[in-house]
Amino acid sequence: MASSISNARSSLYTLLAAHSFPGNPVQVTFGAPSAYEDQEVVALMGVEAGDEDDAVIGGARPRDEEFTIVIGVKVHGPTDDAATVDVRGWLLADEVREVVYANRSLGAALTPSGWARVSSQTSVGAQSAEGGGWVIFLEVRVLCRARVA
Repeated sequence: MASSISNARSSLYTLLAAHSFPGNPVQVTFGAPSAYEDQEVVALMGVEAGDEDDAVIGGARPRDEEFTIVIGVKVHGPTDDAATVDVRGWLLADEVREVVYANRSLGAALTPSGWARVSSQTSVGAQSAEGGGWVIFLEVRVLCRARVA
């Protein structure tokens, strides 16, 4: 059986796209957002493939794989102050977190013994945006573990 990374990414995208984010409409993208993105974006970015361990001694299969899906969150407030943009950015990151914790198997993309959890959320904070206003970029890292038969 192939790696579960592709299915996990696709399922997480579907879950995020179906989620009702509070407030302004949020654009959910698969991959980096385009140059014409909305002011609020949740983007399914890259993957860091981590460890693969044999699930049984002496066998190549089944194996347990661990990987991290990286999600980018961007909020641009052309007329907002830094504090408003910062609060909204962290709110959207928390919404991503809620989607993951409400769907620990990422819509059954991870095996019954598999799981997903948010391993970190980072940002350098709100910054002055070109053309005015403020922008914040956040990174939400979702650690996944799955058994591959």
